[in-house]
Amino acid sequence: MIQKITAVVFLYQDNKVLIAKRADSKKFLPGGWELPWGHIEFAETMEEGLIREIKEEINIDVIIENPFHAFTYTNDDNTKHTIEVVYFARMSNPNQEIRLNPEDHSEYRWINEEEAKDFFLQKNKEEGNAAIKGFLLQKPMLENNSINLDIKALIFDIGGVLFLAKEENNEKHLLSSFRRACLHLNDFGIDTYDRIDELFSIYRQSSVWEITKEETMNQMSNVLKVSPAEVELLFKRVYKENTIENIELYNFVLSLKENYKLAILSNQFHLSSSVLVPEKYYEKFDALEISSDSNFKKPDERAFLAIIQKLGIKAEECLFIDDKQDNLDVAEKLNMKALLFEDNQQFISDLRKMNIYNK
Repeated sequence: MIQKITAVVFLYQDNKVLIAKRADSKKFLPGGWELPWGHIEFAETMEEGLIREIKEEINIDVIIENPFHAFTYTNDDNTKHTIEVVYFARMSNPNQEIRLNPEDHSEYRWINEEEAKDFFLQKNKEEGNAAIKGFLLQKPMLENNSINLDIKALIFDIGGVLFLAKEENNEKHLLSSFRRACLHLNDFGIDTYDRIDELFSIYRQSSVWEITKEETMNQMSNVLKVSPAEVELLFKRVYKENTIENIELYNFVLSLKENYKLAILSNQFHLSSSVLVPEKYYEKFDALEISSDSNFKKPDERAFLAIIQKLGIKAEECLFIDDKQDNLDVAEKLNMKALLFEDNQQFISDLRKMNIYNK
């Protein structure tokens, strides 16, 4: 007998859940309605596999929350045993367009609790039970936990939050260590091993606006023995090729804009900000405090006070999100709320515990 592990999403929005109709060509439950799901591949976590499968089958990005139900079943000839674990989930961007893979599903619907009983009753009773349980668990959460309006603004770090390092297994990645960024220059034939201290001194001045971008490029040019223009291009390559924007989080953050102000507080130097602070941040966020454009950088209290002043609210009305505890400690000292960012799933779950929701 073959045993399979699958993960299922209870994908809810506006008090409804998404279901999809299995293609008539399917051998198992053809034409039956189901919650979107997928098989977990070797070495995948449940969450990774589920995110991948949902993208492949209905072309949306989802944020996986907590599991709440599990069940097992066998196929008609008892040759395959399947274990299904059902997770709460939500769309990372509520405005995404659902596009079905015709090999898997023929149509989809958003249904309420009463409709769930009818759609699942005939062919897929176990998932029907899971859907009804999901509604029962969500109802008190949505009814009893009103949106937290004591918090008026969410303030985000960039490195390690909105942008992530590709070298995930290295604690000292280039978003947390300029020295690590310098070592990446060696990938492009620039020997920096004996020059890091000189470069760091220039970086320190550049990161708090003690020197301009032009001065940064000229001074690093003298150290690296390449032109100022090449210095700029080299660092742009370093950050572009070794970081990735956390698009899933970015889309989710924008969905909070209806209820909260959004801001950024980030340490940068002149040659990192062109990559890590894209122009759209200035358009979409209500306020930004970037150290290379200011005189202060975290964990200096004055950097936190500067972004609070730009937002025009009180410290206790701000929630600050960062991946470094030292910065969170300063925020809490100033009476700001603080939340440690580890990954998207943990972050969304912690926000919900604080009654902070998207629309």
